Amino acid sequence: MNEDAAPTAESAVPPITEALRAEARAHPGGWVYAIDPGFDGAAGVPPQAVVGAWRSDARGELSGSFVPNPRYVATPRARGWSLPGSELEDTLQLTTSGYASEEQLHRAFASAEVVIYSRPEGGIFLAPAQDHGELVYAFTTSAKASASGWSHLVTIGGATLASSLPVGVRIALDPGSTPSGILDPERVVRP
Repeated sequence: MNEDAAPTAESAVPPITEALRAEARAHPGGWVYAIDPGFDGAAGVPPQAVVGAWRSDARGELSGSFVPNPRYVATPRARGWSLPGSELEDTLQLTTSGYASEEQLHRAFASAEVVIYSRPEGGIFLAPAQDHGELVYAFTTSAKASASGWSHLVTIGGATLASSLPVGVRIALDPGSTPSGILDPERVVRP
């Protein structure tokens, strides 16, 4: 998966909002936690979604400096990525940001409909890879595929695509977008 720059515990102190001040008043002498915006309103928040915390003094006011969580992992929303246009794109975002496994991404790809480039005379368009292999470009939404200007697009099941590829051809998922990734067709067919 491609790793893109994302907010980290060291990069930014969240703004102090009235809701955080109210939380401090409700818990004098405790801690007030800044939660990643991807978990707004969530019942359960995993430890890696806690951006960090401030201390609440005995009067219920924020005191001291912000203490960043070194295990914080920014969600797609915190990274500023667009809302996903499909379940597969959602899984790609979650995988790239560390909230889903590559196995989940391969399973999601297998069960999804993807849009690929085809050749004008028919067949799948293959592109050279930087490592001298070949790639098939697959997109999570038709809008992403159309954005390139390529006019020959075909919708196909992810498992069908993966099982039809010649040995050594990998799948470039949402190439040119953030996030994007490279999938091994063998892991799609046999997760």
